[in-house]
Amino acid sequence: MVAVPFLPWIEPAAWKYLVASVLIHVLYYTFLLKAYSYGDLSHTYPIARGLGPLLVALVSGNLIGEHLRVQDMVGVALLSFGLITLAIPLKAVKGGAAGRHGLATLFAVLTGVTIAAYIIADGMGVRSAGPGRGDAARLNPVVPDMRRPQIGHIGIIRINRNLMPPLPPTKRLG
Repeated sequence: MVAVPFLPWIEPAAWKYLVASVLIHVLYYTFLLKAYSYGDLSHTYPIARGLGPLLVALVSGNLIGEHLRVQDMVGVALLSFGLITLAIPLKAVKGGAAGRHGLATLFAVLTGVTIAAYIIADGMGVRSAGPGRGDAARLNPVVPDMRRPQIGHIGIIRINRNLMPPLPPTKRLG
């Protein structure tokens, strides 16, 4: 973020993708948090992460003119379906948990759709921003990723415990 003011301005054609990316990321975080509130990470995460690349592979040909080879499509399909099969419950979900399981799946699917949408929007935005102008560095930090401060903090603690005080117990990761 410190370098952003010193980078060249983004081409006007890229601004619409920047705005779209911010809005899509807001939806992504909303759906992701809803999915986690209704279901287990082991159920929702594989659906969301497996569906995103599959959707990009399916729509990128018609939408942006990127056509994958047959072996590329087979590879994306195998990986995506492999991740999604991890989310299939081993035993039938019964009672009140069935409704929560269905909502978790719905929000996981919506998260996967937003993942596909921001992959496409970011790719089109970087392409329209112009070559070699540092615009990719400017497009990425607009929506802060809430995991980065904790991950960086933990990395510093592991290198030298005296550099930073430990996180409070309620915010400690892993």
